[in-house]
Amino acid sequence: MPTAVQRIENPNFPIAYSLSEKDSMLPESEPFDNTVLVIKARLSRSGDATAHPGDIEGFHPYTVPPGTKGVDIVLAQVR
Repeated sequence: MPTAVQRIENPNFPIAYSLSEKDSMLPESEPFDNTVLVIKARLSRSGDATAHPGDIEGFHPYTVPPGTKGVDIVLAQVR
């Protein structure tokens, strides 16, 4: 299950993003302090939160601790 998600309506690329506890899937859970994150992005053709064939995805190749800046993602893989 994702730790945090953010939906960006009508993005213009390149796009700056930031994730914080306010984007948490479980607001009552622990803050991001003692974890590492896998950063992924998906451009949904349907606008649906569930991934579908034809969506374009990308991910940062390394896990990162919260607060890391400059975590670039290239959307290059068609689902």
